[in-house]
Amino acid sequence: MKPRQEIGKALGGEALRRLQLVTTTGSATLKALKREIKFPTKKAPSPNETADDNKTIDYVTTEIQVLRPGDIYILGLPGEILVEVGIEIKTRAGLENLFIVTLSNDTIGYVCHSRAYEEGGYEPGPGTNLAKGAGEIMIKEALDILSQIKQNE
Repeated sequence: MKPRQEIGKALGGEALRRLQLVTTTGSATLKALKREIKFPTKKAPSPNETADDNKTIDYVTTEIQVLRPGDIYILGLPGEILVEVGIEIKTRAGLENLFIVTLSNDTIGYVCHSRAYEEGGYEPGPGTNLAKGAGEIMIKEALDILSQIKQNE
């Protein structure tokens, strides 16, 4: 048997074993929200000027969504979220059962926090067309939608 088959069988067996211990209930709730969100984009520099991440010429419009099956929160975010942005959302949301799913319904490039633009590198440079501040917009909007779905208990 090949190693991947052995791992697959072991994983499947463990999943079946644990499913026998899951407690269930006769009532289940499912709630969902989605919200349109706009991110400013970087200004393309003319041949006679240098790039400035704070100048914008346009917006990228996309959406975020949250699903709430029972006491679990699944936050769907577009793009590739830098870990610092995700950690900030999880920390400030204060939800034990929060799962963040990236590249959800859209690919808008890397979503970076402001410090990343100052540090430089691939993600805030050629890895994204989003302007500085995109990560902070994502954090604010994610916390707002999570707060909204929590209030609808």
